[in-house]
Amino acid sequence: MGRISFDDVLGTNYVPSHIERCSLKASIESIVQGLSALKHVLSPLLAKRKTLTKSIRAHTALLTPIRRVPPEPIREDFPRPRVKEVPLKLGRICRVWPDITLSTASLWCAIRIPTAWNIEGLREWISRSGSCTLSFTIQIFHENSDHLSLLASYQSRWKEVVFLFRDSQLQFAQEFLGSLAHNYENIHTLKFAYETCGRAQNNIHMVVNSAPNLRNLLL
Repeated sequence: MGRISFDDVLGTNYVPSHIERCSLKASIESIVQGLSALKHVLSPLLAKRKTLTKSIRAHTALLTPIRRVPPEPIREDFPRPRVKEVPLKLGRICRVWPDITLSTASLWCAIRIPTAWNIEGLREWISRSGSCTLSFTIQIFHENSDHLSLLASYQSRWKEVVFLFRDSQLQFAQEFLGSLAHNYENIHTLKFAYETCGRAQNNIHMVVNSAPNLRNLLL
């Protein structure tokens, strides 16, 4: 006589007979069919659950405290940007912040200028910085001449500046540095970084008549 149930031998070393194996296969097939039927029942319910969950999150977002905070305190709490940071990241936090970010000049006072960046991008970045001091890192070479000229026109606002050099561009670098005004009202840090060391470092000359706020000069 075959077993009615195998519950008492599940998880044991019990060896079913041929008849019991046939019975087990039939039971497994029945369970699989039951699961398939449940899947058809659950699928629309899970889809509805997903839709409702999405709706709950969207409605809950309207209740976030940050939405009730005026723009001014948010601007005051923004961290001071570093040269390698991009303020646009802050604008992705919520829908309210892009407008605040774009209109907060202090977030646009520092930038690491990438190679072959569109000059209009740099001009827009500087315009958003208002009257704040400017901190930047840029490589001095011919392809960046427009960017360098634009930055030179704001020389009185320079604060933390890093110039990157290549040996092959030393003459151009010297010409650019020689074209700058000799007074640096707001500069705090001035750094010259070379891709190769040696004789090149002794061939760069820069005239500075006045830099009352200069604290760091790195060669």
